Amino acid sequence: MELDYTLIGKRIQTIRVQKKITQEKLAEQANLSTSYISAIETGTRHPTLDTLCNIGEILGTTVDNFIYGDSYFESDPMKEKILKEFDDCSSEEKDLLYDLLAASKDVIKKHKGARFGW
Repeated sequence: MELDYTLIGKRIQTIRVQKKITQEKLAEQANLSTSYISAIETGTRHPTLDTLCNIGEILGTTVDNFIYGDSYFESDPMKEKILKEFDDCSSEEKDLLYDLLAASKDVIKKHKGARFGW
């Protein structure tokens, strides 16, 4: 897969503007020059994976979002509710909750919801 750096740059710019962060502020936080941020946003410079990760962290998003865009991460309200429950859990709690969720899903599929009135 060939990366479309122009599209990646546009996505970075869009997210940056939505977050009301100037190129100067992003450059400062990423320890880069403003002209380099501008060149990334226009697709004339191809940032390293480390740089994209750093920019993503500053902008509160992931490299996947820069590469694939929002359509790749279509919102599902139920998934968001489930993920929100994991926010304040320890790693061990997350593992246990995942195991419980997977086991519950298996039971529901096995009984095809008949026991639950579906």
